[in-house]
Amino acid sequence: MPSSQSAHIRIIAAIEVLAGVIGLFLVLSYLTAQPVALPIWISAMGLLFFSLSVWAGIALWLGKPHGYVLSIVAWSLQVVQVLAPFELIFRAGPYLILSLSSTLNVGFDIGALSGFFLGGTTGPGWELGINVFALAMALLLGRAIEDQQQQDHLAASIEREKDRMAANEQRKPK
Repeated sequence: MPSSQSAHIRIIAAIEVLAGVIGLFLVLSYLTAQPVALPIWISAMGLLFFSLSVWAGIALWLGKPHGYVLSIVAWSLQVVQVLAPFELIFRAGPYLILSLSSTLNVGFDIGALSGFFLGGTTGPGWELGINVFALAMALLLGRAIEDQQQQDHLAASIEREKDRMAANEQRKPK
């Protein structure tokens, strides 16, 4: 996994930690104020999602290999937004949503939010949204992993070639 931390990876990590901490605070505040307002499994999903965001961001900041994987999972959970007879939305940080509804309305929404929603909708029809920002973050992190794997492979090839050349030098008569 990537060994050197570039500025954009650090920014992604900081966004994950900040948005995750805000989300955890909001869920815990809501649970404290209205402990029975939401089913426990919905509250647990929110706590797990925001905990994942914090954990992924810290591991990513520290350059841990699992930080990249966890961050890809955290961002990937935010890519698809479904509003149908039920709603499924996870957001931790910036978003840029492109959507299409059952009435063929095309939507665009941009902002920053730490929130989640699982439940029923109030209106008829459906809406499907793609969080382009989250998709871009997941792809960028995946590309960072691929780049590092290529660098590791190249470094290993160079080392093998150096070893082969050194062995050939030792076999030459003097």
